[in-house]
Amino acid sequence: MSGRGRRAVLPPPDFQATQRTAADGLQVTVVNKEGFKRVFDFAELSVPQPRCPPP
Repeated sequence: MSGRGRRAVLPPPDFQATQRTAADGLQVTVVNKEGFKRVFDFAELSVPQPRCPPP
């Protein structure tokens, strides 16, 4: 229930959620209420290499 005690509204019966994560899990697509779409590609991020432990 919401904060005021009302039940949440269910989506229509024909609602189909879009896939937001790519198959490799490195791209995420976000779509806002106006339909504007933005793709975030995490494969492009540089990640530091792990440091070797001291001998």
